[in-house]
Amino acid sequence: MYKVEYTQYDITKLENERDQFQLERDSLIKDVEKLREEKAAIEMYLDAIKTYKPMYECVNDKYKYLTNYIKDKALHNPSVSRYIDLVHVIDGLERE
Repeated sequence: MYKVEYTQYDITKLENERDQFQLERDSLIKDVEKLREEKAAIEMYLDAIKTYKPMYECVNDKYKYLTNYIKDKALHNPSVSRYIDLVHVIDGLERE
């Protein structure tokens, strides 16, 4: 019959290796938790984009239409100062 005998050095070496593996396992578990949290945050961000992008596009289209309308009015009615003032306000908003 074959009998395995370990020395104290071998046992200590194996215990150190086991402890090292446990530390690595714990580190990997923490990394997986962080990745899950990041994944959840990214999914929330993507859901927000899906929800708010159509609203943004609608408002943006209306803004462009209104600004073009006001600029056309100012171009065709140069004597009316309120259109020119609105064009200056629009230009100021677009610079920001």
